[in-house]
Amino acid sequence: MGIGRAVALELARKKARLVLAARSAEKLYRLQIEIERLGTECMVAPTDVTVPASITHLVEGAVKRFGGVDVLVNNAGYGLWGIVEKLPMEEIRNVFETNLFGAIGMAKAVIPEMKRRGGGVIVNVESILALRAMPGSGAYCASKHALHAFSESMRIELAPHRIHVCSFCPGITESEFSRNRVEIDFHTEFSKTLSMSSERCARIIVRAIERRRRHVVTTWSGKFIVAAHRISPRFVDWLLTVGQ
Repeated sequence: MGIGRAVALELARKKARLVLAARSAEKLYRLQIEIERLGTECMVAPTDVTVPASITHLVEGAVKRFGGVDVLVNNAGYGLWGIVEKLPMEEIRNVFETNLFGAIGMAKAVIPEMKRRGGGVIVNVESILALRAMPGSGAYCASKHALHAFSESMRIELAPHRIHVCSFCPGITESEFSRNRVEIDFHTEFSKTLSMSSERCARIIVRAIERRRRHVVTTWSGKFIVAAHRISPRFVDWLLTVGQ
């Protein structure tokens, strides 16, 4: 859905051979039809990144079909909104299982293949919330902060093997993400005037892959929050408190 679907279509237009992975097989097969109409090969692999065996099956299938893996776009994730005192520990663990451990598991699975092929690109789709936490989203922000830290470590570790790691931090993006997030005694609405489309976001991700970008932040509002936090965290604290 959303960014992942848009990235797949954008890469298909550039004739990349694709392996589509998500939990919903039905949505994957519908997308496969669109991609094959663009004239490129595509493989569908229903996958749950919280299950190690599912990840192994995905990567082994990709290697068998296409001979290896050159690019991984780590985009699986979901939102969890709620103030800390009311968040069930089970929900917090669930968001970490997908947003953090799922992404790490995918990276660990493809790294040996990328080394074998002499290089590759890993894009970890994080969030501006990986750089500045917001009220009501502590668990989600924490999972993305942790993923950002892993991205930085992997970038240095993998550089000698010509494997590039990109930290991609989108601001508010129009997609199913907001509609599918879990909300526990908390609700917030994002302004469409502050957002960008999934399609535009996908084009930026593909450029980041092509240009081996290290770190990307999208939307003017996202860039403003990140820059303001660097200059004056106290001001951003006040701004977010007033906005509640």
